[in-house]
Amino acid sequence: MRMLDDLTPYYQARMASLSPQQRKIVEFLCDRRHGVPVKEIAQRCFLTHQTTSSQLKDLREKGYVTSDAIGRESFYEMREPLMRFCLEVKKQRGEPIQLFVDFLRIWYTKEELLQRLGLTDDDLQYQQRLKPLPSDAVLEREYILYALQAMDNEDENPRIAACLQEYENCFEKEDYVTALELTEKLVTIRGQAEDWCKRGLCLSNLKRYEEVLVSFDHAIELNPNDAQAWKLRGGLLDNLNRYEEALVSCDKAIELGYQNSCVFLNRAIAILGLNRWDEGIAALENAFQRFTLDNEADADDAKLITHILFNSSNNVEIWRSRIKTLIELYHKHQVISTLGQGLVKSVPTLMSEMVSDKAAQTWLEVWRELASDYPEFQIPLRLLDTAVRYKETKGNKRVLFSLPIEERKLLEPLLGIE
Repeated sequence: MRMLDDLTPYYQARMASLSPQQRKIVEFLCDRRHGVPVKEIAQRCFLTHQTTSSQLKDLREKGYVTSDAIGRESFYEMREPLMRFCLEVKKQRGEPIQLFVDFLRIWYTKEELLQRLGLTDDDLQYQQRLKPLPSDAVLEREYILYALQAMDNEDENPRIAACLQEYENCFEKEDYVTALELTEKLVTIRGQAEDWCKRGLCLSNLKRYEEVLVSFDHAIELNPNDAQAWKLRGGLLDNLNRYEEALVSCDKAIELGYQNSCVFLNRAIAILGLNRWDEGIAALENAFQRFTLDNEADADDAKLITHILFNSSNNVEIWRSRIKTLIELYHKHQVISTLGQGLVKSVPTLMSEMVSDKAAQTWLEVWRELASDYPEFQIPLRLLDTAVRYKETKGNKRVLFSLPIEERKLLEPLLGIE
């Protein structure tokens, strides 16, 4: 407070050097305490959009404000937080210092603040039952109560809303690089577990898996009861072949109430990855029973399952038995085409130098024996056959021209061909 008092004359002098319109804009931005779009600044300061844009440009050049573009909108806020703090303290003598309230609100969860007061979220009056605090902790009690009230009355930051909308647009267009940049802004502005999960999803689509795990772990650190973060973590660990950890994460998500079919499918994959086949098939059946028209089986999950199956044994009879079970299960739940897609997506497993030509050929023969009567497997088996012949011929591209161009374009990336 002494530091702010010492700085106040300096900032008052800076304010005095501004035009009335600019002072009005600066005072408004100080009150808002976060980025605000030009349209809102103009409306609240009773200025035209053109005048506001001109004054903001001048203020930015003078170093008073900074801007951040999200999509087509620019958000302005004070460049120097200290100036905002000083003006706020001068304006609100006798009122709580919003800086302290914001710190408590952002640094701690609502549950942590209530716990400090010895309250639960069901309590309607925060002023009751403050026994956990010492009797002389007047200031602490006062500011915790202000922070809780601020949480209840919190208005949505328009910059967050814009970031979220632009993120959804980019993610839907599969522009994961831009979506990742937006999640970085969300993490900086708000930093909630949800934001870290979004960051992890973008990194996952960019195949930066180790960074993904850091994001999901940080989300869980912020909110250990975030069921979705545990679910996402389980799916990632399946992809990293860390099945024991994946199973723990999936079970935790289910324990926290996450009942979406995806987490049960991730759990089944983890059990299959641990080579507990009968238990895994039962878990897979349970997952399929939970699927709806809006939440269908995914080819990437089928890819993981076929990858696990290939690496689970080199015994042909075990392959035959397990492939037969999978085909019957996927057919029973009317998602057999997904299994065929997963088989194709698992082609890179066969391309490994650790896999012999004989093993790849045997794998193809077993699938051909068991799946050739299903129309959904005509293209997958043709692609698999071509991939095996490509491997046997040491990468002779002539083999690929037995396929129509549209099928060849599907297979080439899986074979590592640019």
